[in-house]
Amino acid sequence: MRNTDPKGDKTHFSFLIDREILGFLKGVTSYVQGRLLDVGCGDKPYYEIFKDYCKEYIGIDISPSRKSTVEVIARATRLPFKDETFETVLSTQVLEHIPEPEKMIREVYRVLKKGGIFILTLPQYWRLHEIPHDYFRFTRYGIEYLLKKVSFKILKIEPMGGAWSLIGQSILSHLASPYGSYGFFRPFRNLIKIFLNTVFSYLDRRFPDREDTMGYMLLARKE
Repeated sequence: MRNTDPKGDKTHFSFLIDREILGFLKGVTSYVQGRLLDVGCGDKPYYEIFKDYCKEYIGIDISPSRKSTVEVIARATRLPFKDETFETVLSTQVLEHIPEPEKMIREVYRVLKKGGIFILTLPQYWRLHEIPHDYFRFTRYGIEYLLKKVSFKILKIEPMGGAWSLIGQSILSHLASPYGSYGFFRPFRNLIKIFLNTVFSYLDRRFPDREDTMGYMLLARKE
């Protein structure tokens, strides 16, 4: 799952999760400094958010992107940088695709300078994607355990919406999948998406339940 166009567009099937991630990232810009490494950067959907807060923005991914935004081709479990090279590391919706997630977290810790910041988002729910390289889903306690095991100090952790957003996103993800079908309503699919996004956004605000969530968004520091 990659949020390549997180602009708050209710006609987009991933609006419900995009708005959560976008809001969180905008809220942590004050922690960003120095050189920033975007691990699993894809098309760098969040470059515009952070470009004015960091000295340099470097994208790394396992393959080139469509928009030629990847500066370094490498695996997240073997980052080709010296120890303590970056002040900030960003990774959004990537860890579930790493067969050895703890190894990636240790590499992030290694390349961060002391006091450096790790900004991380990851799913607790999402349909299968990028098959067969879709390995894990994370609870709050699972990711807290992994980060603390590597000696990160967690500064902030927030759920990606609640139960109603999760339900709405599940329906929208199905409709957007090869198995989903709008059938007779295909000419009205944008209206359907707007309706579903609006209704489930409202229900999530009106009846909050964060025990069921699409995922988690974290801010951690290297001690």
